[in-house]
Amino acid sequence: MSKSFSGLDFSSQYSNLVDKKLISLLKLPIETSVVPVNLHVSQSDLLLWYSGLALLEDEDQSAEFFLNQLSISRVSIRYSPRNLHYLDQLFEGGQILESGSPRKLASDFGKNYNQFQSDCRNHFGDTFHQFQNKMKMLDVVCDVLFTSYSLKEIAYRNNFFNYNSMYILFRNKYEFPIDSIPRLLTEI
Repeated sequence: MSKSFSGLDFSSQYSNLVDKKLISLLKLPIETSVVPVNLHVSQSDLLLWYSGLALLEDEDQSAEFFLNQLSISRVSIRYSPRNLHYLDQLFEGGQILESGSPRKLASDFGKNYNQFQSDCRNHFGDTFHQFQNKMKMLDVVCDVLFTSYSLKEIAYRNNFFNYNSMYILFRNKYEFPIDSIPRLLTEI
């Protein structure tokens, strides 16, 4: 998606809410030629997320936005109960690496193991171990894309037992060929 604005007047009234929010991201005087865009818009039936870049031209005071739009219907969002938010703290606080086992994590939060696994299925839609593996896979993909580490180094950095266990998780369990992920760092 591409949007262009020329002769930017930051006080002018734009009819579209998205256009207003995009223009509000730009500040005069223009100090940089590229502005990152991360914009959340809430409508009655949709949640919209715009991400991308704005290229600015100071001479003619114009901006061109190159955006990706992600939308999701509000009815498709399933909110988890408030008492399950302790699970979010596991991944934010780094407790997973310290304790190591789901049984220890459950006892740290005063839960028994079966209740902990049930909470994980309700909150994450998966068991704790499977969700943890998916989170590790996201970190691996990020490392493959943006670093020059070898796949063995990436496996070690992301707490896999060895390269083979990472490869089996990607290739056999999720049928995702890890070796086909482009290495963006080498292309820059």
